[in-house]
Amino acid sequence: MSKAVEDVLLERQRQVVAEGFDQNHDDAYHDGDPRKAAAMLNEGLVQGVEERLSLYASKGRS
Repeated sequence: MSKAVEDVLLERQRQVVAEGFDQNHDDAYHDGDPRKAAAMLNEGLVQGVEERLSLYASKGRS
């Protein structure tokens, strides 16, 4: 297993254990929200990430 894959799996485990982001939490997202956000970050298209995340959370999508 590559270090990158191991890092992803460890982060997912941390999310489930420490944050409570289980499958039910994941299923609450609509229209691929996390996937779209990850793609935008990967392409470097997001400016003011903290402000956008704050706005996103204020809409009840934490």
